[in-house]
Amino acid sequence: MIGGVLVGAWSWRAVFFLNLPFAVGALLAAPRLAPVTRPRPRGVDLGGQVLAVAGLGVLTAALVAAGRLGWAAPVVLAGFAVSAGAWAAFIAVEHRGADPMLPLPLFARRGFRTGTLVGFLINLGFYGQLFVMSLCFQDVRGYSALRTGLALLPEAALLTIASAASGRLMARTGPRVPMLTGLLVGGAGLIGLVAAGPHTPYLMLVLPMIAAGSGMALTMPAATSAVVESAPADRGGIASGVVNAARQAGGVLGVAVLGSLVSVRATFIGGLRAGLMVAGCAFLAGAALVSRSLTEG
Repeated sequence: MIGGVLVGAWSWRAVFFLNLPFAVGALLAAPRLAPVTRPRPRGVDLGGQVLAVAGLGVLTAALVAAGRLGWAAPVVLAGFAVSAGAWAAFIAVEHRGADPMLPLPLFARRGFRTGTLVGFLINLGFYGQLFVMSLCFQDVRGYSALRTGLALLPEAALLTIASAASGRLMARTGPRVPMLTGLLVGGAGLIGLVAAGPHTPYLMLVLPMIAAGSGMALTMPAATSAVVESAPADRGGIASGVVNAARQAGGVLGVAVLGSLVSVRATFIGGLRAGLMVAGCAFLAGAALVSRSLTEG
């Protein structure tokens, strides 16, 4: 909502300045509030970092280009091939490296593996949805940037409320129950948004948006907790970094994939509905992963 005010009063560039006070506040608070840890010294895995950046960057560029050029365009197919090669090389480097950026044996731990994949899937679905719904409100329904922020407010408000509920539920049940609940609720909300169109009454979209925001907020803290708790004590920082990187990668790819779908379809609404189905299915795939881990104990 504040972003809508800034865009209307200045430009879209103003939105990025909103991060500055929060960054300064975090830098001032961290030395006082963060627990002191003494991880073992580690080297810099330059090869792993370069290959990870290349794999994700080229994949994102190929997905964005697919929306403009088509999925079968030679440059798009070449991008997918280069990205696949970079990821294959990344796995080989991390497997053989003496001090890898991403210790692959961590993925043998069920909680670590499930929480990381869930973090990737929820950001792919949620932030991809947020991007295309913003376009729908502004480009299809003719809302201003501020009115779009107000329209999305039910979704954003529930993020705060449901995050607190997730913490209380985790204290009683552990991370798996809030993860499964959030993924099912969020998936239902995202699929419910498929009804969105130029003339759909706004009130019909409020309940699905509330469900999507609640599901995201219930799932995210639980997934992070599952990853950190499953890692050895001296790998807590790596575990936290991995789940955060997976979430950010999911958000990038969600925007690229859903944005590509609304670009390549004959009509925006057709692409929007296809993208929202993808977003909902990402949440449901996460629910299947968590359900399997519950079955395995």
